[in-house]
Amino acid sequence: MDRLPQSAGSCAQPCARPSSPSYLYLNGNLYYFRIVVPRELRKLWGRKEIRLSLRTPHRRKARARAMLLFAELSSAISGGNMLGLTEIRRRMNTLLQSLLEQEHYDFSQRRSVTFPDGSSLSPGELAGAQARIVNAWTNDKESLRKTADECLPELYAMGIFKPEEVTPEDTLAIAKAYLQTQVTMHKIIEAREHGDYAFEENFVAKDSNTVSPELFTRLRELSMPKKIDDKGTMLYSEAIERYVHQHIEDQVWKPRIVGEHRRRIETFLEVMGDMPINSIRSETLREFRNILRKLPPRRSRDKRYRGKTVQEILAMSPKQTLSNAKVNIDVAATCALLKWCEGEEYIRFSMPKNLLIPERRNVKTLRLPFTREDLALIFAHPKFSQGKFVNAAYFWAPLIALFSGMRREEICQLACSSIYEYKSSGIWVFDIETIIEDGEETAGVKTEAGNRIIPIHKTLIDLGLLEYRDDVMRHNHRRLFPDLNRTGRGIYGAQPGKQFGAIVAEVVPEPKGKTFYSLRHNFADFYAGHDLQNAKFRQLFGHRPETLAEKQYGKPAEPDVLYHELIEKLNYGLDLSHLMDSRFRAYAPEKRKGDGKQSGKKSRGGAA
Repeated sequence: MDRLPQSAGSCAQPCARPSSPSYLYLNGNLYYFRIVVPRELRKLWGRKEIRLSLRTPHRRKARARAMLLFAELSSAISGGNMLGLTEIRRRMNTLLQSLLEQEHYDFSQRRSVTFPDGSSLSPGELAGAQARIVNAWTNDKESLRKTADECLPELYAMGIFKPEEVTPEDTLAIAKAYLQTQVTMHKIIEAREHGDYAFEENFVAKDSNTVSPELFTRLRELSMPKKIDDKGTMLYSEAIERYVHQHIEDQVWKPRIVGEHRRRIETFLEVMGDMPINSIRSETLREFRNILRKLPPRRSRDKRYRGKTVQEILAMSPKQTLSNAKVNIDVAATCALLKWCEGEEYIRFSMPKNLLIPERRNVKTLRLPFTREDLALIFAHPKFSQGKFVNAAYFWAPLIALFSGMRREEICQLACSSIYEYKSSGIWVFDIETIIEDGEETAGVKTEAGNRIIPIHKTLIDLGLLEYRDDVMRHNHRRLFPDLNRTGRGIYGAQPGKQFGAIVAEVVPEPKGKTFYSLRHNFADFYAGHDLQNAKFRQLFGHRPETLAEKQYGKPAEPDVLYHELIEKLNYGLDLSHLMDSRFRAYAPEKRKGDGKQSGKKSRGGAA
């Protein structure tokens, strides 16, 4: 069993503290238990790893639950004990309820304790102190051994356990459960002092530091060969794992976007808790949607909400709440999972009518295009005109977006090899079918329509893009913007977006609704204004074909055709001559510390 922690899989997101066990990890707002199945048992169990949601955002609770799960799994691998932790906990809860029914434990029968120095503790305060002391014993092996020697005869006498059913492996687990029962009892007494009897009902039903019976049941199912029919009875957390695994195996999701999809479908788990998928009804999904509408954005990153449960966040009545679009995305993701479960014949599911929130705002107004005057002011800014950016990507990304219609992330992930001359035609192109990631070529876009070749506008060539690309290659870099780093969500374009946004806020007279994405709107609006938003434009723009004829019979246009019919005609009436001698014709590695001056090759134009 010593090998299990070492063979545990890596975390999707590092735990909050380095002291966390290797089998505990945080994904989104919830903690998960994950462990690799020993190689010799994989064929028997039918899987390489076990991963289960711990259904809590609180690290302390998650750690306790994960440790118990690990202990349970260890028992299963070594042959298991006769009782199991689920049964031990069930019997201890029976004991707890019996103790609480006794008059001796009624709060009304307890008195304050006075100390020689005149100080005193109320019954509730004394019980709280006792709970903290006993709780410390639960993690001490020597204390557990002593407790086992003392409590087992008592438990035998009470009929909670029979001597013949308790194995040596059970004794410490029983002792720990016994101590946890004492802790729970003292906490209930403390709550009674404040008149909180609802706490008692919840706590007796489900100890906050233990794993739910449902999770133990799932763990035992995973530990056995798949001979049972679990259609319609699996938990939502298990459905997530099957759904994600299948989409990765079928290559429906690329590795870099798996985390994004997982976060969306786990939102239901965070908000509604785990439940059998066959119990999810229309009213369940409507309740989920309605709760989402009351939650704030970025709650996992906002210090005000970090580590809090959904109910705790709702009690704070956040002023800023999720947009209708974001609510719809998370709800639709959950429905997509349930629809997949129907396809796998686990459940029957039909999308509830009127579940998604109608978008009242005109989508086109969410991000506004820039006016010609806006663009002139932006590119006249000293960071553009005098080359004061510390990173070449901040200079090139907005220009590429304006003259190609590419998305920010498509631009920031470009490989040097993605820029080449098409069939010696004199037409240079962006080929965004692939990107460089971790030194390897991989798919660069999310959708099939996004895999496209875009001719490079003459303005970009005149500004020195090809010279910059060649210089990057001379520095032995494969990525066009090698100094860009990914965020925790796998995004390269965050900083270029922030840099551009700061300039917009500074120089544009009416910046509201105008972002980096607005450059793509400018590109599209030009062709709309010239009645050129046809099938070739949709191919260039990375949108799916609109008509059946386009889908079935339409042959993609060659890059030279796209160039002459579309790209060559693109003209904003914008004077960018002051950028022709920019130092970003050459590559200079970003100097991250110091006064902002760049090292490396000097600019040919001698920009100020």
